[in-house]
Amino acid sequence: MQSILYGSDPSIPQTVTMSISAINQMNSTIDETCRFHVATMKNIPFSMVEGGHYAFTTNESGSLGKKIMGSLDKEMPASTFFYVELEAPPGGLSAGKVLISLFPIDLVTGIPIPTHQSGLEMTYTFTVTSTIPPSNYPRILTLTLMDQ
Repeated sequence: MQSILYGSDPSIPQTVTMSISAINQMNSTIDETCRFHVATMKNIPFSMVEGGHYAFTTNESGSLGKKIMGSLDKEMPASTFFYVELEAPPGGLSAGKVLISLFPIDLVTGIPIPTHQSGLEMTYTFTVTSTIPPSNYPRILTLTLMDQ
């Protein structure tokens, strides 16, 4: 026997909202505590290089694309310099080997969106141009994936 409800609607209207959050992520194979250890300073000037790879993902769309900027948390000591070079993904443009300071500077521009790239080369170079006192000189490098 079937029950019949008179005057009731057999459908249930529902509003379902679906959203996709923006993803702008980067990661690197260079250790978060990258260390340049200098035991001797016989040959001034000199440079030390650390290399690895980086990856990023962005699902945002638009006509302007993305860029990657780099900056340090504080200035380097006198006679020391820190450079970063990032390989550009297809369609992007690398600024090459760039001197990094307190002020954000473009490292890669014209990154097409949306995109996911991995295995891109990155190189850090620490250069000393004259004798400096032995000490630790920790700096925090910030790489930012942002709108063009």
